[in-house]
Amino acid sequence: MSYKVPVEQQQKLKNKKFILQRWFYALVGILTMIPIILLTLEQIRNMKRDNNEFAIYLLFLVHSGCIIVTMIATALFCRISDGLLTTLTIILLLAYTGIHFYIRFLFDHHNSYPKNDFTVVTLRLGFALIMFIMLVPWTGIITYSYRMNTKKETICSRAAIFSWLLNFDTMLIISLLTLNIRSQADFDRNQLLVLFIGIPLIFLWFSMGKVMSKNKSRNGIVWTTFYILTIVQITHIAYVTYWSKYEYDLLSKTNATILMPLLIITFICGGTSILVHFLTIIISCSLCCT
Repeated sequence: MSYKVPVEQQQKLKNKKFILQRWFYALVGILTMIPIILLTLEQIRNMKRDNNEFAIYLLFLVHSGCIIVTMIATALFCRISDGLLTTLTIILLLAYTGIHFYIRFLFDHHNSYPKNDFTVVTLRLGFALIMFIMLVPWTGIITYSYRMNTKKETICSRAAIFSWLLNFDTMLIISLLTLNIRSQADFDRNQLLVLFIGIPLIFLWFSMGKVMSKNKSRNGIVWTTFYILTIVQITHIAYVTYWSKYEYDLLSKTNATILMPLLIITFICGGTSILVHFLTIIISCSLCCT
């Protein structure tokens, strides 16, 4: 005598397995990030206060936090936008660690770094590579499976694109603000003032953008505040990017390769942020006109 499992029960069992897979995905991602964070904290603890690589290590910590947040959001909501943001943050982490490794140990022939740094930097790059190989395809599988299970169509509205650009741009701006702290010795009142002013302005800009994307608010104060803060951020990003380019040009004269990874990463982060900022303005203008 055969027993046929009801369709509803099969669907519940399938959904339960999928939920377990989503949380296992988030757990694996967090466990992969922990060694990267611990290795970076160990390097910060052992470095000198005037070491300019403090900014890079601080960026690794901030960016690792962003990856953990986006992976949890992907596991919770399984939206394509969250999956794409997770993928881009992992790619950026791999790019940052790869540039840092290449310039320190392949480009610099003076071998002016401690020997144990090679092991630490290589391990961090290895974990970032493992995360890229393992979690980027897994992220795509989870978002695709959720769409197939729920039979939901993907709606790429302008509001959804605008909201995604806000999330990505906010992450880039915070990263760029972190790179302004060049060393622990420079972490003085001026740097604290920049952080205390910059971070609230970033989240105010982000909040105004979310109001615009969700409610399509016609409130003039919201739109005016958003665009004023956008202009301020573009000016700051352009200044930081230009100054990094200027410092990078001076490296060939001074041969100070210790600053090269920091300046290249700052230039990449700033250039990407400017591009995303202009895309954000274009989409927000289209929302305003509808």
